[in-house]
Amino acid sequence: MSDDVGGGASRSTDPAAGSSAATDVSLREYLGAQINNLDHHLTAEIASLRRETTLANSNSEKAIALAADEANERLKAHNGLIEQMRQQAEASERAAAALASSFARQETFSEFKDANDKRIQDITKANDARVGKIERFQAMLAGGLILASFIGVANLIKVWTG
Repeated sequence: MSDDVGGGASRSTDPAAGSSAATDVSLREYLGAQINNLDHHLTAEIASLRRETTLANSNSEKAIALAADEANERLKAHNGLIEQMRQQAEASERAAAALASSFARQETFSEFKDANDKRIQDITKANDARVGKIERFQAMLAGGLILASFIGVANLIKVWTG
């Protein structure tokens, strides 16, 4: 073969004849076009991932706010129940005091008062245990939502870094 027979990548599908310097695509031009295409593709992918991440974060924040509102409503209802029990205990104590005035012996009143005090303490312990369960549930719910957010962000970073 002679040195002036076609060469390199040609812009046309016609076979190169002679010197094809006018139709050759330079390596720099070819790589520049490939890099631009890759850059446009990656830019679009990153923008899409950012939109999805923003949407996911927005949805997580809405879910956390909804869970917090629900927990607050339940806590208010629970506090109302505690207040109602406290009022019942006070009413029982007043009834005990009224009944004690009719007792003939002071020892009987003391025993009755001690029994009522124990009952009030038992009711208070039961209410405290119930509040503890609600607080644990709230903490587990919030922790789970935060963990899910971290996992989502970690997966997005993994996708971005390829």
